[in-house]
Amino acid sequence: MAFLLQSSTNDDPAPLVGDAQRGDIASLEALLTPGAVSLSDGNGIRGAARVPVLGRARVANLSTAFPGFWGEVEVRPVQANGRSGVMLYRDGRPSTFMTIAASHEGIHRVMWVFNPSKIDAFLNSGSRYATAPSG
Repeated sequence: MAFLLQSSTNDDPAPLVGDAQRGDIASLEALLTPGAVSLSDGNGIRGAARVPVLGRARVANLSTAFPGFWGEVEVRPVQANGRSGVMLYRDGRPSTFMTIAASHEGIHRVMWVFNPSKIDAFLNSGSRYATAPSG
């Protein structure tokens, strides 16, 4: 599944990640629009949603549903298609890529990639930065 992103006013996923790590459902819901959707590309990997998750409450709950998901993870900023995202590392290995699409109304799309071959292709691409350039 390829994600086509549209222009946003704030595509920084850091607030969403922070709230999810803390398990703060109320703060997550405040970031999300009522019609928010979470999309996953897991290629059948266990734990990845196989269908879109729709609605503010469901997306917020999904982001905190698995207690161990955020526990031992290192979050590194990345750039993808000119947008901010995060790569999550477990035991020093990249395991999950996440980015968002947002507007002045809030986050309307959360996009996850769990597919190892797509993560590898992303990290090995010569046309992107593995880490967001510091400036």
